[in-house]
Amino acid sequence: LSKLKNLRHFDMRDTPLLKKMPLGILQLKSLQTLCGIFIEGDNKFSITELKDLKDLQGKISIKGLEKVQSAMHAHEASLSQKRLSELEVEWSNVFDVSRNETLEKEVLNVLKPCSDNLKKLRIVSYGGIEFPSWVGDHSFGQLTRVSINACTT
Repeated sequence: LSKLKNLRHFDMRDTPLLKKMPLGILQLKSLQTLCGIFIEGDNKFSITELKDLKDLQGKISIKGLEKVQSAMHAHEASLSQKRLSELEVEWSNVFDVSRNETLEKEVLNVLKPCSDNLKKLRIVSYGGIEFPSWVGDHSFGQLTRVSINACTT
C-alpha cells in the first residue's frame, strides 16, 4: 500500500472483518478521502497520526473512538484544519462501566471540523453526557444531513 504514493481516496467502510489500519497508510501523504479509520490504541494506530495527513478533505470516518486516551490526542488530529464535507465518528456499541462519558464529550468537542464545508455529520454509539455545543451550531451553514445512531445521550 505504501507504494501508492499518489493515492487520493481510500475507503475501508463496510469491511466488518477489518479491525486495524493497513501498514503504510501514513506514507500516503496525498490522501484526501479516508473512510474507515480504525483507532487501535496500545501503541498502534492512534488518532494523533491523522495530523500528518495534511491533505485530508472530503469524507472521513473514524471508528474506535473509545480507545482515545485523552481529548488532547483527539485535538492533535487537527480536524478543524481539514476541509471536510462529511464526517463520521463512531464509538464501540458496548455501553458498560468502561465508558467515560466526560471523556467522550471532550473528544467529540475537539473533533469539531471546520464549519465552512461540512455537509454531512454522522455520530454513532456516542455515550457522552451531552453533545458539545458545536453539534447543531448555526455556523455550519452547509450542513444538510445529521445522523445520530445508537447513542445514549
